[in-house]
Amino acid sequence: MARFTEEDWKGVLSALSDVIGDASDAYVSDPEARLVAAIPYLAGSEDADRFSLSNLLTLHGSRKASAFFGFRTSDQDIFRRWATYHVGNQSEPRVVDFGLTLLALGSLAKFEKLASDDRKKGTPNPVTSGLWNPGLRAELEAELAKSPWLQDEFEKAVPALAR
Repeated sequence: MARFTEEDWKGVLSALSDVIGDASDAYVSDPEARLVAAIPYLAGSEDADRFSLSNLLTLHGSRKASAFFGFRTSDQDIFRRWATYHVGNQSEPRVVDFGLTLLALGSLAKFEKLASDDRKKGTPNPVTSGLWNPGLRAELEAELAKSPWLQDEFEKAVPALAR
């Protein structure tokens, strides 16, 4: 498994800043941003820097264009929302899957946190609507538990993941 260093992170953030300016400051200590940037590196992708920046730009766009990237009732599969991220052809699938599972857990946590307010407001939410099964968290965590060595490597790359 390849590494994602602090130098890599700073380089990708610098390139992001070249594209989106000061808005990139919001991502410096954002664990989700660091994770989407790290996955191509950790998975050994060819041109990891290119895929890393592309994924950060997608994340930025998703946050700015929630009408396009926000939850839709067609998002029955929690991984569907991550389909726009890319890692290249030479990446290690197990590492990519692990990273995407971490992203999915983060997404689930956000929807769980918003569940009560979304229910009151009538805002669509896959947790409150029952679209995502109640056992989804346990399923995702069980998937991660199959590869504890990957958890260690991801925690080195994205320290905020450490439990």
